[in-house]
Amino acid sequence: MSGSFRSALSRAGELPSVGRQVLAATNLRALVLSLLLVGCAGSRSDTFLVNQTALVSHSVVTVVPNLRFEPTRSYPALVIHHVVPGQRIVLGYRWYSPGSLAAIDDEGFEKITIELSPELLSSPGPKAVEFPSRGHLAYTRGGSAWPRSACYGIAKSGSVTLSHITKKGAAVAIQATVEPIRESGDRCDPVELNREFEVQTTAYGNLTPWLGIAGDYPSAETYR
Repeated sequence: MSGSFRSALSRAGELPSVGRQVLAATNLRALVLSLLLVGCAGSRSDTFLVNQTALVSHSVVTVVPNLRFEPTRSYPALVIHHVVPGQRIVLGYRWYSPGSLAAIDDEGFEKITIELSPELLSSPGPKAVEFPSRGHLAYTRGGSAWPRSACYGIAKSGSVTLSHITKKGAAVAIQATVEPIRESGDRCDPVELNREFEVQTTAYGNLTPWLGIAGDYPSAETYR
């Protein structure tokens, strides 16, 4: 058998192996890409409306220093969203992003919490409430692993409109300007909120640290 013939047979035998390697590499790249896309596109949001409640404070800006394991009350970016039993109604919007599989600790969260008069639920609406004279809106956005660095503030102007009000919930439309609280740092700019979402009525006992009650640790409130 000539050398050229043997060489041709050898190349012919190698082609399937090379093809399988190329196919495997292509499939691996496609799998990694799809996982990354899933990780980036996996954001989730939650909403709620609770009766006979209130926000724990409208002006929490004090940080408790030098505590090794600090309770979440020392995180003003979180505590401004804490819901407690009261005589008002509280609406909440929560957004969470799990981040990318290619990075560590890049999860993100956003919280909008509104306290209003229960009289707004007496008829189907629509009913507009101005901030801050007739309603209170708290806002926070930041990295889930870094709640101390989150930007937070309250609505200094704008309004929220409730419509399609029933015992089961309502439609919510927000147009407001959030001014950052000074303690959150100069890095935080005013935020123009233009959001529309629906809320469903739930019991206070159904709230979790992610939604609105105080958690034992900050991570309980910043991770979904």
